[in-house]
Amino acid sequence: MALRHLIFLCLLTTVLCAKVKLDKKFIKQVVKEHNKIRAEHGVDPVKKNTKMSKYAQKWANYLYENGKFEHRSDSKYGENLSYMSGSAKGKDHVQNLYLQEEQHYRDNGYYGTEPPMGDFANFGHFTQIVWKGSTKIGVGIAGGIVVVNYDPPGNMIGDFIENVSDKS
Repeated sequence: MALRHLIFLCLLTTVLCAKVKLDKKFIKQVVKEHNKIRAEHGVDPVKKNTKMSKYAQKWANYLYENGKFEHRSDSKYGENLSYMSGSAKGKDHVQNLYLQEEQHYRDNGYYGTEPPMGDFANFGHFTQIVWKGSTKIGVGIAGGIVVVNYDPPGNMIGDFIENVSDKS
C-alpha cells in the first residue's frame, strides 16, 4: 500500500512540475523567426498575443499531461502542433517546420495554385507560418510539445493563391 502511495506521489509531482508557465524567451524566438521567414515571403509580420499564448499553453499542458498529441478540435485559431527536442531554441524549431515543407511546396509547383489537400501533411506547417491573412500568434510549450496558434486562421481552402507567396 505504501509503495502505491509513493508511486502516486511521484506521478503527481511529475505532472505538476511539467506545467510550464509561458516561456517568454521561447515565445520571443518563435515570433522573431516567424517574422524573418514571413519577410522573406513578402508578408507582414505577426504580433505576439498574450491571450493566445495562454490558450496555446493550456493546450500544450493538456497534451503533455495526458500523453496525447492531437490538434484541438474546437479551436477558433489556426494551429501548428509539433514536437521539439529539449535543447532546441525557438528559432531552430520554426526553421525545422519551415525548411522541409517549403521545399516540398516548391518542388511540387504549388506556388500560385490551390495545392491538393491530400498532400496537406507535407506543407501545412509552412503555409500557416507564411499565411498572409494571419496577423497574431500565441505560443505554448510543455514537455517538448509546441503549440502555435494563429489569428485569423490560415490554410483555408480556396485562399492559398492570395495568402502563400514565394520568396521575394
